[in-house]
Amino acid sequence: MIAVVLVAIGGGAAAAYLFFPQVTAMITNTGEAAEEIAEAEPVEYGEFMELKGFMVNPSDTNGRRALMVDVGLEGPSTKTLEAVVAKEILIRDKILGKLSKLSVAELADVSIRDSIKLDLLDNINALLDPEEEEQLSRLYFTAFIIN
Repeated sequence: MIAVVLVAIGGGAAAAYLFFPQVTAMITNTGEAAEEIAEAEPVEYGEFMELKGFMVNPSDTNGRRALMVDVGLEGPSTKTLEAVVAKEILIRDKILGKLSKLSVAELADVSIRDSIKLDLLDNINALLDPEEEEQLSRLYFTAFIIN
């Protein structure tokens, strides 16, 4: 019985001796990574607004499937968002038209979701007068449901 206890203590001591430097190195590296993250430039956000209630039938569904989407828009200033409000009907029409041309497979593919957002953003910015209004900087899907 005493021999078993001594072997267990010896094994624990050997494990601590062998693995403690590795654990210390992992903790040190984690600390350095945290410092690098803290030193990174923070993301600057502008002003936000949300357009809700988009509902379209994807192109390949014959009206049997639906996509429900809410869209968040980010612009550098409230002036940009005021321009969006003034042209909201045109912007809603553009978003509905673009989304209804996509198939269920395209809409469900998360890997192309960012390219869909960029395409929508470019089309919306094309509706804003670049000489009078600043362009929107980001578009977000705040709800995205395929039924």
